[in-house]
Amino acid sequence: MKTTRLLKLKGLSKQDKSKLDDLLRVFSSMTRYAFNRLLEGEKTGDLHKTLPEKFKMNKRYAEDAVLQAQSIITSQKELLPSRIEDAEAKLKKLEKKFHLYQTGRRKPKRTDLETALIGLGQRKEKLERKLYELNDHQERGTIPPVIFGGKKNFIARRKGLLSKQAWKDLRTNHLYARGDKAKKGNLNIRLLHHDDRFFLEIANPLLTPEDKTKAPRIKVEVTGLINILKRLSMWLSLMIRRKGHFNRTRWKLSVRMAIISFTSTTTKKSMEKRFMRLVSIMMSSQGLTLTLIE
Repeated sequence: MKTTRLLKLKGLSKQDKSKLDDLLRVFSSMTRYAFNRLLEGEKTGDLHKTLPEKFKMNKRYAEDAVLQAQSIITSQKELLPSRIEDAEAKLKKLEKKFHLYQTGRRKPKRTDLETALIGLGQRKEKLERKLYELNDHQERGTIPPVIFGGKKNFIARRKGLLSKQAWKDLRTNHLYARGDKAKKGNLNIRLLHHDDRFFLEIANPLLTPEDKTKAPRIKVEVTGLINILKRLSMWLSLMIRRKGHFNRTRWKLSVRMAIISFTSTTTKKSMEKRFMRLVSIMMSSQGLTLTLIE
């Protein structure tokens, strides 16, 4: 069972927004840097050591940036077989269409036969080239080029359909913080509750004074969580009455993917206590992602 809710930042001052934008920009840049270094063969342990000093971020943020970069590389490798299969299917369909036009069994509707055959031939060459490149990447264990911000947006930027600022925003709009069960939650981003209101407390290492080690924190209210808690409480009560326990269930929150997991041993009382212990928070310009620990 899944439900999705958008959580929004409320009452963020211009000064805090500027600080938060800088933090998102640096983290995004650190993720791209880690991505490129991993492709060059650099070890994750070495990146964990060099990133904090290079980007003036704490070790936890650096590790999360490397983790994000690793997940991109892994997902791209996992997608290769399906991309190859898709390219092969498109090529087979195009060759069939080309044959039908050549034999006169089908005629183009919007143009003459010669122009249609030239266009199909060019598209065939493009698909064959793409298929060759994908197979080559699969054989060598590499991945196709990745464009942070999206290929379609990159093309739109080249054509002048997307402003420079909009393109920069697309490439610098996320912040990821992973929690640790041993440390009782998330060290960089905390979700706090006070008088039926929820607040995010975000560590900003960029503003850490030279004579101190603890990063100052940006605190901002978030909205949209109260109704989720009410529905969660109702659902927990219903499950207790019906089964007396909880099956492994996932709840999907926020604009992207905030997953709260329950185990079969969870009780209503312990669930209410554990709700605030978050494993990870993914933050973007559109909302935030929350994950509760097991």
